[in-house]
This record gives sequence, C-alpha cells and structure tokens, in this order.
Amino acid sequence: MHDASVNAPPGTMSIAENQLLAGMRGEVRDEIARLAEVIDLAEGEILFDLEDESDELYLVLGGRIWLGRGEGERRVTFAMAGPGDFFGEMSYFAPAPRSARAQAVTPARVARLERAAIERALELAPALFTRNAMSAFIRRVRASNDDRVREALQQERLQIVGRTAMGIVHDLKNPISVVHVAASCLEDGIPLQDVPGRLRRAAESMTGMLDGLLAFTRGDAGLQVQRVSLRTLLLPLEEQALEAMERRGVQVERDLDPDLVVVADPGRLSRALLNIVKNAGEVMPDGGRLTLAVRQEGPEVVFSIADTGGGIPEEVLPTLFDAFVTHGKAGGTGLGMSITKAFVEAHGGSIEVHNVRGTGATFVIRLPQPGSDTYSENRDHNAG
Repeated sequence: MHDASVNAPPGTMSIAENQLLAGMRGEVRDEIARLAEVIDLAEGEILFDLEDESDELYLVLGGRIWLGRGEGERRVTFAMAGPGDFFGEMSYFAPAPRSARAQAVTPARVARLERAAIERALELAPALFTRNAMSAFIRRVRASNDDRVREALQQERLQIVGRTAMGIVHDLKNPISVVHVAASCLEDGIPLQDVPGRLRRAAESMTGMLDGLLAFTRGDAGLQVQRVSLRTLLLPLEEQALEAMERRGVQVERDLDPDLVVVADPGRLSRALLNIVKNAGEVMPDGGRLTLAVRQEGPEVVFSIADTGGGIPEEVLPTLFDAFVTHGKAGGTGLGMSITKAFVEAHGGSIEVHNVRGTGATFVIRLPQPGSDTYSENRDHNAG
C-alpha cells in the first residue's frame, strides 16, 4: 500500500471515500481497499490508451484525469475525472478494447481494481456496487449528451451566421450592380441625368437592407411610416430587378396607377416586394412573364405579383415563410420570405400565395390604409 502522505496531490482522499463504495459497510470498503493497487501518475502520463485491452477500473484519489481521444485541435474530451470519481468500469461489464485515453492532466493518484477485486466487490455488495457503477455511467452519458447538444447548437449558430452573411452579400449584389453601371456611365462620359439619383437610391437600399435585417433579428420592425407615391415605392424594384429581368427576356406586365399614394414604410415595403420579385425571376431563368398589379380596394392597397415559373412544390408551401428554411437555392439563407412576411405583418397587412403547380405562383399582399380598423390596431400595437 502507498503512504497517502508521500507525494500525494492536494486534495487526495482515501479509497473508502470514493463514490463507487458509497453506502457500503466499513468492513467491505476496507477489504476492497486492500485489494486495490495505488498508482501515482506524473502530469501528462498516460494510464491507458485507445484500443488497449483491459478489464480494470480506476478510482481517482487525487489530481485530475482526462478521458477522451484525439490530439491537438482534434482532441475530443469525454470527461474529466477528479477525486472521488471512478472510470473504466464498462470494460468489465461490457468487455471491449478501450474507447478512450486516460491521461493525467495534473499529478494524480488512482487506485486500480483488477478483475478479481471487482468480482470480490460484487460478491460482498452486489446491489450497491452495481447501482453506484451504473449511476456514475448514466451521469457521464448525460453530461456527454449536454456537451454534444451545446456543440450542435454552437455549430448551428455558426451556420446561421454564415447563411445570413451569404444572404446579405447576395441581396447587396443588386444595388451594387446599379452603382457599377452608373459609375461606368460617368467614366464613359455619358450624360445621364439620373445617375446621381440611382447612386443615392442604391446606397439607401443597401443601408435599408442592413437596417431591415437588424430589425428583423431584434423582432422589431422599426417602421418609419409616411405617405409615398407608388412610383417612388417601386423605383428599387425597377432599378434592381425588373429592368434586368426584361433584358434577359422576361416579359414584365405592369398594371398599376403610378400616382397612387400608399401609407407605409417605403424601405421595408420595397424590400418585401423586391424579395418576391427576385424569387420570381430566379424561377424563370429562360424567360417567362411576370405580372405586377397594384390597386386600391376600399381601405386596402393590394399588391399582386404573379409569375409563370412552374409553381411552388407542394412540400415547400408549409414552410415557405419560415426563417432559415431554404428550398434548393444556391447560397440561399431562408431569410427572404420570412423577412417579407414580418415586414408586411408589421404594417398590419397580410400575405398569401396562390399556387398552381406546373403553371406559376401569385403572391398577394393586402396593406391596410389609414382609417381602417386593421391599420388603427396595428398602429396602436407598434406604438406600445
């Protein structure tokens, strides 16, 4: 036997105090202690390694033991064992090569129980020994599961951040392309009077996209409602989507009164409409027809955007407006339609989709205007 006072790590306890022997009579603990072999380990010393054959278990008397596998950055920790813990019992109950490495991370002292000692303990206190061993095993499994869940959540958060960043980059391409075109015109000396306006609107659109995304993640629409002409409201759609769609062969039909005045946040509503129009363009890569209609219906302004892109698959419809759910789009984040729905509903409006598989889809936005009950309720809600 070791003298517990010689080279013992701080906090070293006796074998009889170990969790494995909890509840056993004193004479039983003493006999098991006599059968144990006490081992001192230097910092970094390996007690056993992956794939080692063994049917022994170890009681930690002092110091700390790392249980895991891998090296360096690929090192995975299964558990850290300190005074009072024990490990290795599953190699007795379910004989198999070791599935982990046991390595001292500080100077440590352990007590090793070989097969004969384990069988004697089972003979003297079968119920308590088995219960203590299984309780410790279950605690380790639960702790390991908690660690895996935390790692999975962290990985999911990183993936969401990545997808969101890709979405921001993807959305910014449209206003940036406007900037490039305008800059090229200036460099070539083309006297386009609307170049400064296009540059300003592109910059405002980029700022609005970022502000809108931040508001969406905070759960706060941050509306800045004002009276805006339909002509002004639809300018971002024309410059960032519709003109490009027409250049590549999509027939765009406009059924609207450009002098119609809408009470809304122009930046948020333009972004919502742009998301729908861009999606429609993506499902018509070889051309088609997009119909944009805006009309006043009593106390509501109704926006209708229809495409001939073949319709939305039925299995996609239930999650169409869910955040972070994307449906086969390269670089998609699954944020576009969820942001659209959030912005529309923040105005007190509604959005619905009418889908004909094989033909196309039509998105309908109904936006209440001042004087309607829905508008008043929404204004009160946002003010609170």
